[in-house]
Amino acid sequence: MRVTFSRYPRWPVGRLRVLCAAAQDDRVTVADASGQAVTLSFTQNTQTTVLYIFSPTCKWCEANLHNIQALSENVQHDSHTHTVGLSISANGFTDYAAHRYLNFPLYDKIPKSFLAKYRLGITPETLVLVDGKIAKDSKGVYTYDAQREIESYFHVRLPGLSQ
Repeated sequence: MRVTFSRYPRWPVGRLRVLCAAAQDDRVTVADASGQAVTLSFTQNTQTTVLYIFSPTCKWCEANLHNIQALSENVQHDSHTHTVGLSISANGFTDYAAHRYLNFPLYDKIPKSFLAKYRLGITPETLVLVDGKIAKDSKGVYTYDAQREIESYFHVRLPGLSQ
């Protein structure tokens, strides 16, 4: 199965860090919650992607879950934006995916080469991809300042951290 995400340059992009160096190198094969392989592509498309990097056992990811859910609900009303969750750990992923009712797909089994190439590993991390380039990169839980920055960028209100 090949899933293609697209771009839509709605927000100012500022300084971009290239996510995928070349169009032929923009695909990554991951697994969905049932273990089925899925190939994701982030450049040859017309939507903006909110990429949420998490770990099922990360307490900060759990505390941030209401924020990413609210962000996803708000941005997905715009038909040009969608959210994808990538778990950097397979530990507890199947159970996590089965018991979280999220409005965006979750994947794991991300190749280590993909994680290393784009320096992914801190959780939670939120990336906004426009045409395969990182337009926004927020590392860590949404503290007050980070939450305000995300809210300003997307013109939304988030609930804050859960206790």
